Amino acid sequence: SVALSMKTAGFYGLVLIDEFDNFSSIAKKGTVGQIRTLLSGPDYGVRAIVASRRMVERIEKEDLKVLNDGTLTVGLDSKITDELKKEGYVRDLIRGIQNLRKESLFNVTDRIRLTVSGDDELKSAFTMFEDFIKGEVLAEKTSFSQNIDNPVVVDADDKKWSISVEKV
Repeated sequence: SVALSMKTAGFYGLVLIDEFDNFSSIAKKGTVGQIRTLLSGPDYGVRAIVASRRMVERIEKEDLKVLNDGTLTVGLDSKITDELKKEGYVRDLIRGIQNLRKESLFNVTDRIRLTVSGDDELKSAFTMFEDFIKGEVLAEKTSFSQNIDNPVVVDADDKKWSISVEKV
């Protein structure tokens, strides 16, 4: 058939109009358009293809957000990995620490001692990004402890950090 011959030739996703103006849909995805084809022989081998009109149908992958602006197209992977989620928890922690430093009237250059508490996933995030946290909040010493006296609670998505900050 025309469809099978065109599929074998690598023309996927096209709607063909043969010399009898019959339509053949070759694939469900990909480019969809109208082309006139000149067919030859009993096996419908393709000699020439003349495009009359072309429409492109975009089919996005799951977890991929695509934005178009003229000739510019940007695709963003919206899948949240475990590492990305942990980084988000840590950034919420840093925001909370910086707010606490400000409320405690610390100078911007003051060094601190940081004690943090949270569940196992937060502990894993803290361990993974400990050096980053130290650098961002100017912590000379950091520790993770389940027992903190008078902690300040910092929300991180659906979790809660408990923190204590001391000026060094």
